[in-house]
Amino acid sequence: MILKDHEKILMRADKLEDRSIVVNFDVYNTHYYEVTKDGGYVHIRQELEFFNVVVYNCDGDVLSEVNVPFKFKEIDQ
Repeated sequence: MILKDHEKILMRADKLEDRSIVVNFDVYNTHYYEVTKDGGYVHIRQELEFFNVVVYNCDGDVLSEVNVPFKFKEIDQ
């Protein structure tokens, strides 16, 4: 996708009631100060030992889903 000079990608993050995060990607028109094109979104949910990351297109179809393992490390004080 090629953006016009007066367009930019707008990312908005929202925390849901289940404590997961949704990041929306839309096209924002800086001349009209409004979103002019709906994009997709990413839903991130924390499980016990991994993050579940699901990527959706603008129609709500799943494009990708992956579980990303993580661990915590002690902070030297």
